[in-house]
Amino acid sequence: MEEWKEYRISDICTGIYEGPHATPKESQTGAIYLGIPAISEDGHIDFKSAKRIAEEDLPLWTKRVTPQKDDIVFTNEATLNLYALIPEGFHGCLGRRLGLVRPNKDIVNAKFLFYYFFSPEWRNTISQNKVYGATVERILMTKFPSFPVRLPNKTVQDKIVDILSSFDDKIEVNKRLNDNFTVKLLVKLFIKWVLYTLINDNLLNQSNALFKSFFIDFEPFRDGEFTETDMGVIPKGWQVVSLISIARYLNGLAMQNFRPEGNDKGLPVLKIKELGQGMSDSSSDRCSSDIDKQYIVNDGDVVFSWSGTLLVDLWCGGQCGLNQHLFKVSSKDYPKWFYYMWTKQHLNNFIQIAKDKAVTMGHIKRGHLEEAKVLVPTKSAMNTMTAIMQPIIDEIIDSRIESRRLSQLRDALLPRLMSGELKVDSLTDV
Repeated sequence: MEEWKEYRISDICTGIYEGPHATPKESQTGAIYLGIPAISEDGHIDFKSAKRIAEEDLPLWTKRVTPQKDDIVFTNEATLNLYALIPEGFHGCLGRRLGLVRPNKDIVNAKFLFYYFFSPEWRNTISQNKVYGATVERILMTKFPSFPVRLPNKTVQDKIVDILSSFDDKIEVNKRLNDNFTVKLLVKLFIKWVLYTLINDNLLNQSNALFKSFFIDFEPFRDGEFTETDMGVIPKGWQVVSLISIARYLNGLAMQNFRPEGNDKGLPVLKIKELGQGMSDSSSDRCSSDIDKQYIVNDGDVVFSWSGTLLVDLWCGGQCGLNQHLFKVSSKDYPKWFYYMWTKQHLNNFIQIAKDKAVTMGHIKRGHLEEAKVLVPTKSAMNTMTAIMQPIIDEIIDSRIESRRLSQLRDALLPRLMSGELKVDSLTDV
């Protein structure tokens, strides 16, 4: 095992700073004012959520410190244990309830220290040293410099950073690929008709544009014959059916009645929270693993929450038990991309129906699925669409699953690497 040495934060940093205790006037443009909402739990800065201040006000708010590349910002009040590395080119100031450390790069790799802040060892230090103010938890910045940190030598730090960074990089690549799959599809199939969709960088917008080309504008079929229906003029040979006729919408169980018993570790319960975040976590309820198999959700299943927060997504968070208020959507007769896209097509209307009928928690009924109409193309047109669409859906699912597994592997390695239990030399081939 590599030798690890204990330091204090003040021993390994050239500067420790606290953000201002006031909030500047917000501006529509200008420099970044970095606050808690802009720091994600996984250590990224969400610049879309960051507020801005006028350029002329920036000097006033950088009197204490001007954030630089590889500085680490952290929350010291309210929501503790959020951390982020300042990226190259950052232009802005530190906000309220934030602190900042400037690592001494002769002693510590800045990214290693950033990863260390996510380790159980450091989290335990924060837990032992937090105090309770009038309304929120906080860390005393007068004591923070003395908090202990254990480090291996610089060479070992660099190796650990290389290993963990490789997982982060792969996860980020998968996220970007996931956003671009539909763009590739559009280029292949509809470059003559839907080039305008290439400006979209959002998967939902891109999918909607593709769907619109097929089923709303009928752009690939304009040279063919059309016929009049209740849904207007559609290509000849196509049918108008109800949404509920193309797929089975299976409602989940009241999982509080199906708790694990004995030695059964059970399954995570898939609720609206899990669907929204794309995964289960340690706070997720668990249900018996012996529930009827039809209520078990697997990677790639289409899930639709029909009550409260209405969502439709491809679940890629691992095997779960389907809770009530969510549908598992499936079909024996139609491909996944077809019923997934059509359910998404009607989502906004369902949201409005639920909102209009809401007393305590808005929802839709099966009758609304019956009223929602779907266009079914001819068999040859469906086969052509499926040959392009389904591989893209499959690839999106695969990349999400891979990202989840990489995240789990990274999280499993992190505490062992940070404790010195795992020798980095055994992982150099990862």
